[in-house]
Amino acid sequence: LAATLDPAGHAPEPLYLRTADAKPPPRAAAAIAIAEAGAEACALLATLHAACFDTGWSEAEFAALLALPGAIALLAGPSPQSPPVAFLLARTAGGEAEIVTLGTAPAARRLGLARRLIEHLLALLDGRGVETLFIEVADGNAPAQALYAGLGFAVCGRRPDYYRRAGGSAEDALVMRRPLVAGG
Repeated sequence: LAATLDPAGHAPEPLYLRTADAKPPPRAAAAIAIAEAGAEACALLATLHAACFDTGWSEAEFAALLALPGAIALLAGPSPQSPPVAFLLARTAGGEAEIVTLGTAPAARRLGLARRLIEHLLALLDGRGVETLFIEVADGNAPAQALYAGLGFAVCGRRPDYYRRAGGSAEDALVMRRPLVAGG
């Protein structure tokens, strides 16, 4: 019977037997708390890094990175009352900045914390003479690549076999760049 109807006058319509039960993850963007961190946060940064990546960095490695000139460390939590569950470590030098590492604990992903950390970093870099911001991302990490592209980063290079994985495998890193000044 449906095949005999004129599609122009009888467009198909979905017939749902129940209401949708899929819901987007909760977002509390206004409540997200971001704070700058120093050497006192090295243990926390190491713990968060280990939760986010195959090979975590030690407290001593974070201390060495934070001791470098131009180092910026940020911690974020879903609310001012909650403990930090995301972090960003960046460095600035010679008119450029690099996000050295960025991570969100698995249970806190999809809350917008990484985006907010990068936006906070961009605000901190404003007026500091930084013209370009770089980040490296695993070739197979499509969600992170989409996040960075949405924030104005574009792929500008590749580092073959940059990331060492558990079991001895390696993965390329894509180098992404975002100009911070007009015409950059």
